[in-house]
Amino acid sequence: RNTIVINGGAGTAAITIPPNLTQMPSIRGFVIQGGNSGIHASSAFVAEFNFFHSSVTAVNYQWGSGGSNRNNVYFKSSDDAIHLDNTDRPLLIENNRIMYAGDNGIEANLQDKPYPPGPVVVDIWNNMIIGSREDGIQFIDFPGDPQDTNRRFVIVGNLIANSVKAGIGLMPNGN
Repeated sequence: RNTIVINGGAGTAAITIPPNLTQMPSIRGFVIQGGNSGIHASSAFVAEFNFFHSSVTAVNYQWGSGGSNRNNVYFKSSDDAIHLDNTDRPLLIENNRIMYAGDNGIEANLQDKPYPPGPVVVDIWNNMIIGSREDGIQFIDFPGDPQDTNRRFVIVGNLIANSVKAGIGLMPNGN
């Protein structure tokens, strides 16, 4: 029913998940709107059955975050709906509806340093990504010596439609 609304303010996050949490919090069944980020996370968490709208970036995964992101609706973020920055924990993104992102539906920045010591798997399964103003899913590599960033992406069963640029975009040099 999503009857509880959590609003973010200008330049802030509606929900901040700090680094080094020992428990994995669950964010379930909310309307999360406004702010620079709907959720800005630096620890693993579960987000499910939420309605995100009108944030710059709906969910922002930073170093130390991961977990599960499933059965959410994302509507009209002004930048990315889901943003991955220097991912170092496993993450499952499944069964979401991502609609009309102002930039990319899902963006993954693949910085070289620091990089996780072992392979980290990010599963992107069975999402609907509709009407992104740039790419449905975008991967951004960064300049420097080519090296394996130890991140593996499994993209299966997604519907990506009506993106302005590409369904899946592969970008070089931090572009």
